[in-house]
This record gives sequence, C-alpha cells and structure tokens, in this order.
Amino acid sequence: MEIFDAHVHVYYSTPLDAILVPMDTLGITHSALLGVDHGFDGDQRGTNVSNQFVSEFVRRAPDRLVGFGSVHADREALVVPIVEEIMTRFGLKGIKIYPHSGFYPNDPTMMAAYHRLEELSGVLIMHTGIKALPHQRMIFNRPLPVDEIAVACPHLPIVICHAGYPWVDEALFIARLNENVWIDLTFLDTLEVISGEPVFWQVLRKVKTLIGCSKVIWGSEGVDLDLEMYPDAGLDRMRTSIRKILDAPFLSDEDKEAILDKNPRRLLAL
Repeated sequence: MEIFDAHVHVYYSTPLDAILVPMDTLGITHSALLGVDHGFDGDQRGTNVSNQFVSEFVRRAPDRLVGFGSVHADREALVVPIVEEIMTRFGLKGIKIYPHSGFYPNDPTMMAAYHRLEELSGVLIMHTGIKALPHQRMIFNRPLPVDEIAVACPHLPIVICHAGYPWVDEALFIARLNENVWIDLTFLDTLEVISGEPVFWQVLRKVKTLIGCSKVIWGSEGVDLDLEMYPDAGLDRMRTSIRKILDAPFLSDEDKEAILDKNPRRLLAL
C-alpha cells in the first residue's frame, strides 16, 4: 500500500533529506508540506515559514512533494492577494491557517480569503483543537466556525486538523453535516501519549461510525515535531501513527487504503 503523508511541517533549517529519508524508510510516497503564518506575532518570534520557501522546497522534489501556503488575519487587505499569490505564482495547493495565533477562523477578513480560494479551486486546511505553543490561545481553535465557512463556500474542501480534539464530537458532526468538510487524524498519537488514553482508536471509531472513511486523511507532522509542550519520538512516532491505522481491527482494508493514500490524492486532485 502506498502512503500519502498529508500534514508535514518544514522549517528554514530543514534539509531535503530530512523529509525524503523518513519517507523512504516508512514507505511514504508523497508528503504535503505546510507553510506557517502566525501573523505579526510570528514575524516577531520567527515562527513563520514563508509561502515562497515552501514553494521552492517542493520544487526540489516535485514528484514526491506538494505544498500549502498560509495567511493570517493580521495581513488585513493583503489576505486575498496573498491567496492569489499562493495559488498562481507559487503553484501551491491551498492554505493552512492557524487560528490559535490570534483570530477566529470565520473572521470577515478571512472569509474573503476563503471565497477567493474557492474560486481558485484550492483546499483549506485548518488547525483546530489543541494549541501548539504555550503563548497561543485555544479559544480560537474550536471547530464550530467551520460550519459557517462550509456553508458560505460550499465548493471549498475544508480539512479540520487533529479531528478537533478535544472537541471531537463537534468536529465530526460538522463533517457529517457538510459534504465539503474533511477530518485529519494528525497528532492523535501524541495526544494518546500525554493523556494516557487510547485516543487514536477512540477517535477513529467515532470517525468510522459518524462519517465513514471517505473524507478522512492522515498526516505525521514530520519527523521533527519541534513543540516544547509535547514529547517526540521522531521516526518511531511516525511509524507508530501509521501502525495505529493499519492495525485498527474495525477498519477494512479499503478503509485503510482510503485514509492513507486514496483520500488525500482525491482531495488534492492528484
């Protein structure tokens, strides 16, 4: 079975081999790399990863890598031009947004960005649930605003990252009730480690029951988690995450192949 890793972070210091070697080791044929825009705070802290950098990184291995840009509500009147640049100049697949960096995802400024992204046939990936860095705020990360976005942009595929954890039920019902909303399983393995509970299979069972497996994708975050609040086993974490899906007794072989390969390809029209 081929594997498509739909959620990988890359940094300015990341060498190409740090992406490709783990892929080869684990049998991952393709990865989606994500830009980061944490707004003005990210500018100051140095946590942003530019859309141009992601585009140039992807072009170093175009047969293995695809990329997503990012935009923040702080960019105000520039958000729509930034989306246009992401899609047309840089040739990326869509945008990843990080609400916990200081905005509600249904902010009117961002709604304009989503409408333009829909016109350009892009994909919206949205961080939801837990926060990544101590200074960020989870109040912005609830999945509920996705419902408003999905209704306003019915032809825009929207991915709820991390299954909205800890608001899993909210995320799954939004996905059930909106045809264009997808669920991403990334990071559930790490949440399982810090909670001491079988989070991954608990969530995956709910996914299977409520929405089935046709709108579900998997990602690893990449070999370098680089998040001070969370433990990281690197390559072993990635391997364990894949095994969680392959070993799930309540998933059929077709379900597993859909989650790990066919769904992200369909989502990205590859």
